[in-house]
Amino acid sequence: VSQSRYQYGFKMEAYPRDGLHKIYLPGKGPLTCAYPYSIKDEFQNAKDLFVSQANSCYILRKAEPNGVLETVSTEVGVIGPDAIVQWSRYLFFISRQGLIFYSPEMGPILISKQINPKFLGGGALSLPNYNRAEYYKIAVDGNRLLIAYTTQVSITNADKLIVMDLERF
Repeated sequence: VSQSRYQYGFKMEAYPRDGLHKIYLPGKGPLTCAYPYSIKDEFQNAKDLFVSQANSCYILRKAEPNGVLETVSTEVGVIGPDAIVQWSRYLFFISRQGLIFYSPEMGPILISKQINPKFLGGGALSLPNYNRAEYYKIAVDGNRLLIAYTTQVSITNADKLIVMDLERF
């Protein structure tokens, strides 16, 4: 699985294109995220694929379409393709419950309820809602976790930026 992204997803190297190899997720709803996960090689390719729905997530080892999905959680999932990032061998992602930390040994752990896409807008100022996945972006810069969100999809800069020191975490 290569980390290069197309407009609507990830590029999978050597993925069979015969229409017979499909990944079916057992949870409810559509796929919200497919993220290349594991220790990366010198070309930044990962061996495994972390896939998610709104309320569940799984790992597909070696990105094998006919492989068995390993369940990570049946309660939390990634809200969108830009709401997940890997730091070392750990994942951070935004779910409907908040910011989640995933360690292979401990599973997913909620570390902040304050970062969640629940603002529906409205009020006296007619504020727009920003509970859709495309308003949230997460990235790692050195040893800092950056969480950015905006109230307008067309704006490339964030309205708010939250920075977390990963060394202290």
